[in-house]
Amino acid sequence: MKELVGDLIRSAKNGEYDAICHGSNCFQTFGAGIALQIAKAFPVAEKLDKSKKWFLGEIGVAYDARY
Repeated sequence: MKELVGDLIRSAKNGEYDAICHGSNCFQTFGAGIALQIAKAFPVAEKLDKSKKWFLGEIGVAYDARY
């Protein structure tokens, strides 16, 4: 693993990453921190998160065709 310093969202939009992995809680809020930034930049991620009741251990994958 390599640690990088910078703007995760900008780097992802510039194609420096193929994916952003984000662990979330059961409240489905995307209300602060990196979750809020991901929701603003990639609305499909928040839409997927709020599309169903998630259970411990489940994984959702949101794909944004713009990038």
